[in-house]
Amino acid sequence: MFVVLTKEKRKGLRRLFGGRRKPWEEQDILGTPFAVVPLGKRTNWAKLQKIVGRYASRVVVPPGLKLPNSKIWRAFAGERFEEKLLENTVKSLADGLGLAAERIAVGVADTNAKHQALVEDLLQFFPNVTVYCQERESYQEFSREILEEYGAPLAVTQEPQGLRGCQFILSLEEMPQGAQWGGLLLTTKEMGSKGGRAVEKLRPLWPEEMLEKLPEDIDPMNFFCAMLELGRCHYALSMQGEQGQIEGEPAVWLDIVEEARLLL
Repeated sequence: MFVVLTKEKRKGLRRLFGGRRKPWEEQDILGTPFAVVPLGKRTNWAKLQKIVGRYASRVVVPPGLKLPNSKIWRAFAGERFEEKLLENTVKSLADGLGLAAERIAVGVADTNAKHQALVEDLLQFFPNVTVYCQERESYQEFSREILEEYGAPLAVTQEPQGLRGCQFILSLEEMPQGAQWGGLLLTTKEMGSKGGRAVEKLRPLWPEEMLEKLPEDIDPMNFFCAMLELGRCHYALSMQGEQGQIEGEPAVWLDIVEEARLLL
């Protein structure tokens, strides 16, 4: 269960909190329950906090909405869904192109050692994984555990060119200055990177049920992150990137496969 705050027009605080009107609407998408709480032009955050209770520390909010500067309110900003999306996409590309996993080098840009869960998931399928991380010492203990668990050595580099030999590079962040690569970069972000070929703004094909029910001012990627991390929606674990952007132009799955084929 989680709470979604939405912008609401023509409905002030008096109508939101007064009378018998319920100040939230309970919904579900793919069996995952959540509550939609509309905001007026002037929000009484103290009253709103009493309504959402402990969920104030993990609310899904529209882009640009500023929450009060306090320890109570915190906008949800998970990335586990995006990690699984990248993982599933590179696996699907490898399978579709008939590439043996043991012959593929996969790179992960993880500047601040935030995506070790993604790296561990990849190592269960691809034995050759290289991580770019500026805080290399953050990966020392993790690398030892990985070697004991999977028998696979994990390469960690602090050099921007360290991912140059990878056929696929996965990133949820800006690539480091001066980085170049010969393979295909897969990213959920829009970078405008000139370091090599890239599929940017990678997205799944959203379920029709979600498109019908999703509040119009909520980002689908952030919402699905909340469905997975806060709502335990296992459906999200199986989704892969089906559309994106190549050199600024919209791309569908066949375009992404062809882009990988040309580079490999």
